[in-house]
Amino acid sequence: KKRKEESESKHEAQIIVFPEDGLYGADYPDKAIMLPFLEDIPDLPSSSPIIPCDDISYDDRPVLQRLSCLAKKYNIIIVANMGDFVDCSSIPSAPCPPAGHWQFNTDIAIDEEGTLLAKYHKSHLYYEMNWDAPEKPDPVSFNASFGVTFGMIICFDIMFEHP
Repeated sequence: KKRKEESESKHEAQIIVFPEDGLYGADYPDKAIMLPFLEDIPDLPSSSPIIPCDDISYDDRPVLQRLSCLAKKYNIIIVANMGDFVDCSSIPSAPCPPAGHWQFNTDIAIDEEGTLLAKYHKSHLYYEMNWDAPEKPDPVSFNASFGVTFGMIICFDIMFEHP
């Protein structure tokens, strides 16, 4: 029995990656319908680690908080796709959309301690009217605890030289 347990532990996952729209689906015809599913994802880098798990200031961001807690509980890196709500005052150099905020199709990476490692906004939208594109592509990567550096892209971004 011991040999079987040792063998199984050698094959445990260290990272889990969810697909685009994997948490909430893709059938949202306009921005207004998508709004309740968006969360304000903090910008990185930050002066101190961002660990939403068990932090009451993230209680209004249940998806981000829950993903952080799951990563911590299961000691695994989680990469997930979700919607980022960004107030226009956060990007004063860009023209604000009529809604008064941006809605970005976003991948996040959370480490085994529940810390937010990376945040990437999809740059190249493919007939996705419910999302905004960032002003310019912003390559994002993160270093995993097991010595691998991962670059982040979302779906159609793979077709372009820059994310």
